[in-house]
Amino acid sequence: MDIKATVAAMARLGLTVNVQSTGRPDYIRGFVKDGTVSLGRITFFEGKYSHVKWYLGDYGQICDFDKIAYGWAYLLSTGKTLTDDRWKQLLAEAEKLSDEDYQRKVDWRRQNPTPINREGKQRSRGKLQRDTTRKFLRQLLLTT
Repeated sequence: MDIKATVAAMARLGLTVNVQSTGRPDYIRGFVKDGTVSLGRITFFEGKYSHVKWYLGDYGQICDFDKIAYGWAYLLSTGKTLTDDRWKQLLAEAEKLSDEDYQRKVDWRRQNPTPINREGKQRSRGKLQRDTTRKFLRQLLLTT
């Protein structure tokens, strides 16, 4: 994607891109904004889209920003915009899959006790990761 196409694609998501030169002739950057809030930085190499660096990471609780980040990935992979209804549907399905995954892990731990250590006590296990919603969101977006 060239610079104009990338700016137009971001506009489809309701975002603006302020394009600036970097001092190096091969690189141009664009700052992604939603109103006055800066959300990320796009890098263009030789006039073509290279990557986007979102300022909020891909971790923690799902928030409003994630619809933008996952919407951008969905737009790049399918060429379609992620509607509010589709986002809510994907989020509900990912949360359901995350809960099922957690329950499967808990059941497996109940059925498979840890081995005994040298002192005759059971070994301890690490804490289970409860929220894997982001993992399932990525899977659902790539398969649809």
